Formats: sequence, C-alpha cells, structure tokens
Amino acid sequence: MPIDKNELTKEQIAKAMACETAEKLIALAKSEGFELTKEEAEAYLVEMSDIELDEAALKQFKRIAQADRLALKSLQDKKIDPRLKALRREIHKHAPKAILSEKAALKFIDDTMDLLGAWGE
Repeated sequence: MPIDKNELTKEQIAKAMACETAEKLIALAKSEGFELTKEEAEAYLVEMSDIELDEAALKQFKRIAQADRLALKSLQDKKIDPRLKALRREIHKHAPKAILSEKAALKFIDDTMDLLGAWGE
C-alpha cells in the first residue's frame, strides 16, 4: 500500500530527503512504521533528486545543526555553552515560519538546559 504523503510529518519528509539510497529510505520507512517497496523507494529518490533546498531551508538546517552540536558538547562538558541560549532564541524566532518544524531542536536544547540547570545563567 503506498504511503499517503499527507500523513507524513515535516520531520519525516526531511529525513527521507536525506536518504541517499533506496535501501536507506526503506530502512527509514520501516523505522517510522511504513512499508515501502524498493520500486517505491527508487521512484521517490528520482522525484526528490530534482528538489533543491532554498537559502531559508539551508539557514534553518545550519541553525539546528549548530544548536545540536552545542547542546551535545554542553552535555558532555556538563556545563552549558553560552552560545546555546543565543541559538535557542534564534531558532525560536524562526519557528513560526519554519520550512521544517524546529520543535525538536527547541526541545533538545530545553532538555539540555533543564538537565544542566542553565536557565538562570
């Protein structure tokens, strides 16, 4: 049974777009609870090969990736990196007009800050 694209979240679509092979896409679909044949996966990859991310999407990915790296470093160091709060504000500012949901990035940063008790700094 084909996947109804209207049932997919923006995060799932972003993950699917990052898959470089049909096998990776099939594995992702399975991990998300979907069945996908090799033919369907290959067709999706062909369809997606024509889509390029615009500048806004690239900036969004950059913000989220930077925040994730800083949050992971903060967790490793058991001390909040001061740049993380500024990135959180930037992500929050762009969240209403986000191409992809930035809720996951905000949640990860918030959990990191909660864990390290860094809200008061």
